[in-house]
Amino acid sequence: MKYLQEPRCMLLCLCSISAAILVTTFVIEYGFNIVPCNLCLLERVPYGLVSLLGIIGLIYPSRIFLWGILVVFLGSIILSAYHLAVVYHWLDIPTLCTKPFFGSVEEMLVSDTITPCDSSPFNIMGLPLALWNLLVSGGLAGICGYGMLRK
Repeated sequence: MKYLQEPRCMLLCLCSISAAILVTTFVIEYGFNIVPCNLCLLERVPYGLVSLLGIIGLIYPSRIFLWGILVVFLGSIILSAYHLAVVYHWLDIPTLCTKPFFGSVEEMLVSDTITPCDSSPFNIMGLPLALWNLLVSGGLAGICGYGMLRK
């Protein structure tokens, strides 16, 4: 059990979980043909950053990478909470949700096939993915914080 508290093991676990979450989002998107909204796309970025920080941290082991991962997860919590507030109509839909992120300028100007950020086209157990992302990010931030404080 003490092995799980070592920085390298923590980095490997956090990196692996983040990579698995990214794979899951791509399976949902391409396997089930679910088009994500722009906030959903932004919520993938922290998991990519954690995977990158985890890989670098495995090469150059240091607790500083755990601090960086903790900051990334705290940002992910904020982003997920914002997205959840938009989904439940507690906040107005942001302007970044009106045009697609990726593609040519012409596609961005004429595209009307964008998933609105205030809808949830894919739910798990009746709960939107933004809520699941909030819970997972909070849990992983807690695990990361616990791993940093234990010696």
